[in-house]
Amino acid sequence: MPPLMNYNIIVLLISGGGFYLIGCLTWFFSTRRKTFVRTFVPSEEQHEVYRSLLRNEEFTRNMRLLAKLQMLVGILAVFAVFVVWIF
Repeated sequence: MPPLMNYNIIVLLISGGGFYLIGCLTWFFSTRRKTFVRTFVPSEEQHEVYRSLLRNEEFTRNMRLLAKLQMLVGILAVFAVFVVWIF
């Protein structure tokens, strides 16, 4: 295999792993609203965001859908590496 191909495979593996990791973190934060807000929202806006998230009943469902999509992209990227590796 040419050297450039090896670098592309490594980048694709790292990207796939990154997408899967972000999907797992999204899944983790989907049921932990307060932790999500404390981690990603500036302190001066936290009160307003807390109120809006507590009213939003679909927050967990939407976050889990996004997590599933991110994990799927990660799995597909790793699968693509194996396809490229074989052929």
